[in-house]
Amino acid sequence: MNGNLLGHVADVWRLAVDFMRDRREAYRTMNEYGSLDRNEATRILAEAGLSASDLREVASRRYACEDLMARGMESIGIDTDAFAARNGDWFRHLEHTCALCRVRGRCHKAMQHSDFAQQFHGFCPNSDDFERILAGDDVRGPASDCTACVH
Repeated sequence: MNGNLLGHVADVWRLAVDFMRDRREAYRTMNEYGSLDRNEATRILAEAGLSASDLREVASRRYACEDLMARGMESIGIDTDAFAARNGDWFRHLEHTCALCRVRGRCHKAMQHSDFAQQFHGFCPNSDDFERILAGDDVRGPASDCTACVH
């Protein structure tokens, strides 16, 4: 019984630390964005396929500053760098979808338990695209549009 309680307390503590670290990084990112020249900030966001309101939304999400998409792709056997080099626009689309995803906490948890590869079909808005990439069908572009971001 005590072991279970201590394990639960440790899990809660890790969640709190992760949350605080993530919030601190998001706050820092927003401060950096706010300190940029307006034209430079707009250019940087446009390169990422985001608007200022997208950035605020992304920064408000859990695990906003973690590259969950690249970790997920690698965990299912996709070479992220090679794919991005071959399919830059599609890669940015996947990043955009991931950044605006509303289940990043679930994704993060699956990553922590090393079972993203077994679970991503059930929650990841990029899952159809990942399947196409794994099947070698990565020349036609995204299977989904960004409306999948609102899962």
